[in-house]
Amino acid sequence: MVLENGMLSATVKFDDAVTQPLSVPYVAGAHRWWRVGNLDGFAIWETSTDGLLWAPFEQLPWTTDTEVVVSVGVSVLSESPEPGTADFDNFNREP
Repeated sequence: MVLENGMLSATVKFDDAVTQPLSVPYVAGAHRWWRVGNLDGFAIWETSTDGLLWAPFEQLPWTTDTEVVVSVGVSVLSESPEPGTADFDNFNREP
């Protein structure tokens, strides 16, 4: 999942081509928790307000040779003397 320019997107990379099958406006309260998994032959993206109850975000067919790579990072696309900070909290942790 990618958060960029106020949009939250499910992101998929096939053969070096990146696609975003679904993008929606980011809502901090509704999209506080994210998870990606495999369920019944589908790659699924879900969001949650509390990390307990999950809402479907996107799903795509999952093949046996599917590789999942998780990256967490922040970038600043313009030079700024004060670019701000980013905090990652509760990574890979149940609420």
